Amino acid sequence: MDITMLEELQYNAFPPLQTRLYDGWTLRFGGNFTYRVNCANPIYPGAQPPETVLEQIEAAYEASGLRGCIVKLHQGMGEQAAVYDRLLADRGYQEDRRGNIFCCGLGRFSHAYQNQVDIQHRVEAAWLKDFLDMNGTSDPGERAAAERMLQNIALPVLAASIQLEGRTVACGLGVCERGYVGLYDIFVDSAFRRRGLGADLCAGIMDAGKAQGCHTAYLQVLQNNTGARALYRGLGYAQDYEYWFRLKWY
Repeated sequence: MDITMLEELQYNAFPPLQTRLYDGWTLRFGGNFTYRVNCANPIYPGAQPPETVLEQIEAAYEASGLRGCIVKLHQGMGEQAAVYDRLLADRGYQEDRRGNIFCCGLGRFSHAYQNQVDIQHRVEAAWLKDFLDMNGTSDPGERAAAERMLQNIALPVLAASIQLEGRTVACGLGVCERGYVGLYDIFVDSAFRRRGLGADLCAGIMDAGKAQGCHTAYLQVLQNNTGARALYRGLGYAQDYEYWFRLKWY
């Protein structure tokens, strides 16, 4: 897979509240809602020394009022990833949330559903409330920021949910671009696990993406989430490349 393109797809799928460009890096600001919209991301080789770039990145995040500075690194950076990883470690950054991108071709994908999956093609208020409730976003400021960002996604969205016993027990988000559908934030109520809801929810997004013309699905999964990794492999996903975060709180 083209790592640079997959990084672009993930970047576009979740627009932050503000973005700045600095010497080959994007600095994303999203009101402390998730790492992915509050971190610095490399997108192309810059002209300045890595130490200078990191100093400017740190200054920007410290001035923003966010809790700290988060930097995302990935294998597509090649040797540059190792250089920045060492520098960040020397500057007191801790490694956190090491994971992988998984991909699955949709050409022959099929799934036997146990539960009905509802797919909406826009981020409606009711789905958004359930989504934020299930992912534990309770801080009013973070919740308001999340609502703005999710409702500002310009690409085709697949807001998926499963209803049982009169309430939402699983939800997740798909975003389509360039023949790819990305699966984000798959949540299942703890009281309803081991009933096939996670597989049904993912498959519902994948089939809806296929109906939109997508040929490949992708998602992010942490390396220590063995249950999710087994679920995704069972759906036909294969591991692609590795990413990780380095962070320092103020």
